[in-house]
Amino acid sequence: MPLLIEWLLIDRARDRRWLPFAVAAVLAWGAMGDPLITFVGAAPLIAVGAYRAARARERRGLDARLALAGVVSVIVSHAALWLIERAGGFRAPRPPIELSPVDVWPDRAVTVSRMIGILFGTVRPHIQPSFVETTLQLARVPGLVLAVVAVLVTVVAVVRGRADRVDAILAAAIVCDLGAEIVSTLPIDLLATREVAPVLPMAAVLAARLTARSLHHVHHRPFWRHHVPFLIRRLPVSPLRPSVTARLRGAVFVSLPAILAAQFIALVAYAPPRAAPVEGQEAAAWLQGHGLRYGLGSYWVSNNITVGTSRQVTVVPTLSDYGRLVGMCWQTHTDMYDPAKHDARFVLLEKHRPMYGTESDVATQYGPPVTRQDFPDYVIFVYDRNLLKGFATTC
Repeated sequence: MPLLIEWLLIDRARDRRWLPFAVAAVLAWGAMGDPLITFVGAAPLIAVGAYRAARARERRGLDARLALAGVVSVIVSHAALWLIERAGGFRAPRPPIELSPVDVWPDRAVTVSRMIGILFGTVRPHIQPSFVETTLQLARVPGLVLAVVAVLVTVVAVVRGRADRVDAILAAAIVCDLGAEIVSTLPIDLLATREVAPVLPMAAVLAARLTARSLHHVHHRPFWRHHVPFLIRRLPVSPLRPSVTARLRGAVFVSLPAILAAQFIALVAYAPPRAAPVEGQEAAAWLQGHGLRYGLGSYWVSNNITVGTSRQVTVVPTLSDYGRLVGMCWQTHTDMYDPAKHDARFVLLEKHRPMYGTESDVATQYGPPVTRQDFPDYVIFVYDRNLLKGFATTC
């Protein structure tokens, strides 16, 4: 939402005097809630604004002021988060910005390409019959191709000094997001696809803007031919080139509605498999059945049970720290570990995630339990006293 507001302001605002102030405020507000906006909002704005200002040789023009607005938004968001933390409010983790070794960049680039395929639906998790998976993958290939072409067209237009300002910002944001994922030290397995999720809507907006603009330029030279001469002029010279080009354009505009119709049908008619039960459901049912409403537990299952039971059972996340259970300072509140407010009577551990607590941690810290209940993936220790008394949090 903050990015959408930023683009709309830059694209539609008529009074340009207050525009940099509004953009800085919106980006700062967004970055306070999600640091990723710094990379897909502020950084592209700074880069595009500085480039356009330098190309036009205007030190005080709109582009220069927008670049300054991006810098100000970063400063303001960091200052606001610092003040909130100092005032006793929430603490927002800062994303790592260290560079990974250069020799691993190729492998990370391959992984990022698979992430892009997941976002655009050309890479699927193989949970359906092969013909269904293949059909859905092929139906979504044109969307990915259109997105790639839109980015390339915009990059060429930026270099030639003919790109629309918002188009340039969108393309820069896409490149920045993907580039940061490749060269940074962030986790680079497919679960990190969420870090490049903004690429999908930004590419869709960029492709839509360029396509609509080319369709409306009926009295002028087509947009795609105006900005991408290498796609046309680099074709092999042939007396059939004009007719071939016309046929290609005709094929694209005829096939596009059919492709969109196929995707719409797949979206409406295709029923994905039923979602798996909430993780830890059997443990949650046992806790509810024995009247246990508050306790400690491994990070993942604790949140799943708390949400899955609508807080009928609240499990507070823990972490193993040198043989003892301590509270996690991640998506938690210090009051959750306050023995004056809560009475925790059990510990729930995940057998396959020892980093969040082990049986030896529990035995050392609390001694033998009154009751022990084992499940294939979990184990529950029940005690007859409040386990929060003397419990340490890392916060």
